[in-house]
Amino acid sequence: MIPNGRRFKPDINPPIKEYPFNTINMRKVVNMRSVLLLLNVILLSSAFAEDILSLQQKTNFAYEQMKQAEREAEAAEYQAKTKQEQLMYFKQRIVETEQELKSAEEELKAANAKKEATIKRWQELSDTLSQEWGKQESQR
Repeated sequence: MIPNGRRFKPDINPPIKEYPFNTINMRKVVNMRSVLLLLNVILLSSAFAEDILSLQQKTNFAYEQMKQAEREAEAAEYQAKTKQEQLMYFKQRIVETEQELKSAEEELKAANAKKEATIKRWQELSDTLSQEWGKQESQR
């Protein structure tokens, strides 16, 4: 007999016992699917993060290459500009030197003409002097 005067009645439909090795617990299956889904998301996001990191590294490297190319282009542009300015300077100097040469050649022609005139004058005077000496010698 059971306390309080009740009689024990066997259950017509006794509860089914769950045995872990031969029955499926749906709650565990759902939890397992959630865990697998979470792991899948983590792995995919990890792979995605690695792809992003790799892409970021490639982008950084490309940026550094771009900056280096910009510096090289600026240096080349500066050098070209400097050489252009030097060329302009030397062209101007050539024009000035050609003008100076032309002027010097004109001065040379004038000096040679003056030299020829002075030589001619000296020869004339020398001849005259020689004649005068000859006359004076013959008069003595």
